[in-house]
Amino acid sequence: MRQDYPTYYYRILRVCQSTGVELLDRLYTLPELSLRLNDDTYFEQLKNYQLSEPQSPSYFYGKGMVYYQAVQQLFSLPFENILEQKLVLDKDTKIEEESEPELRQTLKCFNLFSQKHEELALDNLNMILYDAFLKPKSINEAISEIGAYFPKEDLEANYRKFQNLVLDRIKEGLYMGSLAWVRGGK
Repeated sequence: MRQDYPTYYYRILRVCQSTGVELLDRLYTLPELSLRLNDDTYFEQLKNYQLSEPQSPSYFYGKGMVYYQAVQQLFSLPFENILEQKLVLDKDTKIEEESEPELRQTLKCFNLFSQKHEELALDNLNMILYDAFLKPKSINEAISEIGAYFPKEDLEANYRKFQNLVLDRIKEGLYMGSLAWVRGGK
C-alpha cells in the first residue's frame, strides 16, 4: 500500500496515531520519520536514501522503499530474464565466519523488512548463496555454482524445484536488504 497508494497509506497511519491506535511499527515515533512532523512529500523523497546520513533511520526507511520496489520489478520479469540479472552482497551487509569447532557464518545486516539490525546464523544453503554473491554475478551463474554442492542426479531430476528454492532464498535476501540487484546487470 505504501508503494502503490502512499497518500492513503500515510493518511491511514496519521488517523491511527491521532486516535491513539498504537502502531506495531515504532519507526513512526522517531522524529525523522514522524507522521506529525513530516508530510507525504518528505517520505517520498526518502527514496533518495543515498542523500541521507548513512545508517540513519531515514536512510534505511528510504532504502527499504527502493529495494521493495526493485524486488517487485525483478520478479515480474519473465523467468529466463530473472536468471540473467546480476546480484551482489549489499554494501551495508557483513558476513562473519568462524571455522572452529565447525564452519559457521553469521549475516550481519539491517533488515529492511523488520527495520532492525540483525545477526542471522546462516544455514548451509545460505552460506553458499551469500558466498556466491560476494562479487556481482548473474542469478543463473550463482544457481550453477550452488548446484555443484548437491548430488548431480538429484539436481537433474529436480532442477526446476532447485532453481525455485534458490530463487526463494534470493527473494528473501533482497527483501531483507542483504542482497542488492545490480541494475542493468546482464
